[in-house]
Amino acid sequence: RTAAQVTDGSQYHVLLIITDGVISDMLQTKEAIVTASALPMSIIIVGVGPAEFEGESGL
Repeated sequence: RTAAQVTDGSQYHVLLIITDGVISDMLQTKEAIVTASALPMSIIIVGVGPAEFEGESGL
C-alpha cells in the first residue's frame, strides 16, 4: 500500500519475503505480484530450510 501511495517516482521499494515453507496461496500471491508490477519496486523471495521451493520458481 505504501508503494502505491507514492505517485511522483521519488521512492523505490524492495519487498523481501523470507519463507521456510512452500507458499500455500500461490494464486493470490501471483495476483498480488502482478498488481505490484506497475509500482516502483522489486520483490525478492528467499526460501530457507529443507522445503521444496520448485513452485516458487514460477513467481
